[in-house]
Amino acid sequence: MKTFYFEENDNIYKIFQVLDKLPKKYKEVIFYVDSKNDFFKNRWWLKLVLEKAQDRWIKIIFLIENQKQEQLLKSFWINYIWKKTPLHIRIIKNIKEFLDLFQSEHSFYVRHHNIFKILILLFEVWFVFFAIYFIYNLVTPKTEIYIQPAVKIKHLVQRFYIYPEGSKKNYDTERREYFTYKKMEFSKTYTLKIPVSDISYIAKPSYWIVKFVNTTYRGISLRSHTSLTTPNGILFRIKNWVYIPPRNWKWQNGTAEVKVVAEQKDKQWVLIWVRWNLLKWQILYIPKMYSSIWKKLIYAKVVNNFKGGSTDTKWIVQLNDIQLLKKSLKNLIQKKVKSSILEYIQSDGNKEIPLLQNNLFWVKNLEYHIYSHPGDRTPYLKWNVSWLIYFYYVSKKEVKNAFKKYLDRHIVSEKEFLWWDENSIDLLEETAIKKWFYLITVSINALLWYDFQKDYNHILTKIVSQIKWINVNKAKNIILWYSAIAWVDIKTTDSLNRVSDLNSRIFIHITK
Repeated sequence: MKTFYFEENDNIYKIFQVLDKLPKKYKEVIFYVDSKNDFFKNRWWLKLVLEKAQDRWIKIIFLIENQKQEQLLKSFWINYIWKKTPLHIRIIKNIKEFLDLFQSEHSFYVRHHNIFKILILLFEVWFVFFAIYFIYNLVTPKTEIYIQPAVKIKHLVQRFYIYPEGSKKNYDTERREYFTYKKMEFSKTYTLKIPVSDISYIAKPSYWIVKFVNTTYRGISLRSHTSLTTPNGILFRIKNWVYIPPRNWKWQNGTAEVKVVAEQKDKQWVLIWVRWNLLKWQILYIPKMYSSIWKKLIYAKVVNNFKGGSTDTKWIVQLNDIQLLKKSLKNLIQKKVKSSILEYIQSDGNKEIPLLQNNLFWVKNLEYHIYSHPGDRTPYLKWNVSWLIYFYYVSKKEVKNAFKKYLDRHIVSEKEFLWWDENSIDLLEETAIKKWFYLITVSINALLWYDFQKDYNHILTKIVSQIKWINVNKAKNIILWYSAIAWVDIKTTDSLNRVSDLNSRIFIHITK
């Protein structure tokens, strides 16, 4: 694996450049980003880099130096390795740098002899403390435990009382679970275009010569007016009787030419219009003959481009066309009201939930604008209709607050932490208690997990007492026995891979 180093001032674009220039042979690389770089302070940058690497099918392993980097990478389930420098190399490096300084600045040392003596004394004191700390770590190993709480998803349904905003005195609101609903309005414009009913067509079907090809060893006779069809359903008829000879012993297909004329409509009864004019080499089949339409053993080829096909139309707008358009507009409004309200809510940030039952929405102030009148010669009628839509809604924030009070009182104890999915809020039904006062059923998805920060059940204390001085793998099994814990990882400096025996050397981290 190849290692890439990024300095303190390198930005995310340099990382992108490295990923873009990586040859396809690299499937796994190591990235070392300086701990002072802002990269590990921005979760969004890390996510962008991972998505970029995933697009290139490249696996990144990060080389880290501290626990903050480790915790961030663990939250994304990213592989990492620790960057470690051997102790003896660090000591030799520090001594060498000190001697180099002494050698190059000898005259300065002579003039500041006392200062250097103090510095050397401080260094010796630091070295003694370091040695004591090293021996302490060697004798008393350190254990890091990372715990992720188990999440439980619960679908909750509760009924609340709702009343119009600003009318609290008119209703009994001493009940614990209630909130208000508000009124909103917006305008909507629709355009409708329909063809006029009085349309007549003057059709001139196309015609020309086709050449039949028979690949079977049996001759075929076709009567006049036998139907032919193209693969896309355009119909033609043979003008005269025709005999198609069989394939001969010299492996030559039997052929015959005949004149054909197009029908006015295709298989779906749609006017063919200019589609009549077939081009050279297009293929036609006999629709009622199995060996032709299915096996493709007998077919006809267009000898030259067809000609003569055309359709003239004439139309006029009548009064019944306008009446039909008005009726269509009215039906359109009735069908589009709910979808228009939901579309408007989404465009407004999706912060509200409309009340679409019990006539809590309506339409008024309809305005029509007509572009055609009776007697106009046009194939289509085009009208615009503008309307004003009124509806009542409840705020997601108010529903959320009402649900929180209910959950705090009935569902969630002090031992659990709660988060709920705001987008999962749904209004199931509304029951009218009296005018403008309703009992509404609300559902929501709540996520529950144990609050280890407060740890009212003292689970962490029990865990520490159970796993001291035992093997790491066994300790993991003990911890996972608790239903409040979904995942655990243990790191220890003990040479025998055991958990530390001292409470002060066991450190537990909660990841979410």
